[in-house]
Amino acid sequence: MLIRTHSLNPYYRFMITNHKIQKSPFFLSPQLPLKWVLELSKLNSTAFKVGTIVAYLVILLKKREISLTSKKLMEFGVSADQKKRALKDLENSGLISQRSLHGKNPIVSVNFIGEYSWQEDKLPN
Repeated sequence: MLIRTHSLNPYYRFMITNHKIQKSPFFLSPQLPLKWVLELSKLNSTAFKVGTIVAYLVILLKKREISLTSKKLMEFGVSADQKKRALKDLENSGLISQRSLHGKNPIVSVNFIGEYSWQEDKLPN
């Protein structure tokens, strides 16, 4: 049973459960590993923004893969050209995988999913 969370260290959240402090290697959400976010932070600002949006959508929609439309990213102030460059940077860094056909929206999956034993197309609760 979670009583409180403390951010005593900028790299870890500490959970106090049953009067014990446990270090938790995630960032803001148990589905978002801190290790992934630290790797993401090494990239340029647009790639960081797109990576954060992709992780947000994957967790929110509870899907392994999402179709990343330019319209979705425009809501966050990311143009189609920025999307293309950022996805290439994210894929080259190994943080995401994408597949696309010419003229179609890319299907994007984040590579932190393999660290968990999730059901097909479902994230853990």
